[in-house]
Formats: sequence, C-alpha cells, structure tokens
Amino acid sequence: MNYFHTYFDDLWDSLTTKGLPRNVRANTFSMPPFPHSNVWVSKDTDTLTMEFALAGYDEENISVTANNNAVTIQADPKEIEDVLLVHTGISRKQINFTLAVDKAFDVRKTKTSFKNGLLTLEIKKAKSEQSVKLM
Repeated sequence: MNYFHTYFDDLWDSLTTKGLPRNVRANTFSMPPFPHSNVWVSKDTDTLTMEFALAGYDEENISVTANNNAVTIQADPKEIEDVLLVHTGISRKQINFTLAVDKAFDVRKTKTSFKNGLLTLEIKKAKSEQSVKLM
C-alpha cells in the first residue's frame, strides 16, 4: 500500500462523510506523476480544484477538454530555437493524459485559468448534487 494512501485515509474518510463522493478519492490517487499537481476540495465539498505546474509551456499550446466525466489535458512545450542549451532543468515533455472525475461533478462547466505557469481547473458539483443548508 502506498504511503500517500495510508497517510490520508482518515482525511478522505472524513470528507466522504461530508458529501465528497468516494470515486473522487480513488481518482485522486491515480494522478499522473508529471506534471506536478495539487488537488483539493472546498470545505463545503462543492468544488474540486486541481493545479498543474506547467512552467515552460505557453497557454496557446495547452488544451483542456471535458466529456463523459473525464478531463483531458494536452500540452506541448514552448519551442526554444536558435540556442545551444547548456542545462535543461525545466521539462520539455509533451503532456497528454485523461483524469476520470466523479459523476457528481459537472466537468463540462470546468473553469480553467493559466497564470504564471500554473494551470488551474475548478470543477463544481452538479446543482442537483450540491450541499444545501436546511436549517
């Protein structure tokens, strides 16, 4: 069993009792090793947010698509021309992966932003799945 999974088990269990679908937990553990990422859920569990570190990529070379409860991210690194690279510490990998998202979240209404090399996705729960204060 991986360390991340065992360390955060109690946290995830507490979130599922607050309305976070269990499927979100399973999919979070299948995040790709690259690019580096952060994932969190709002306190009311109505918004799932994912951040991806994409230094060295231009916004026009990044594609985010959503369908069938999945989000696909593709990116091509910025071209560096007419230079002789002495050191490459910033990745030049091509990115292409798909993440499954729980049906409770409406991936078609994902808000995206790209600022300072950080791609952020905010995925809201479908209105019918959102928390409602009753009293």
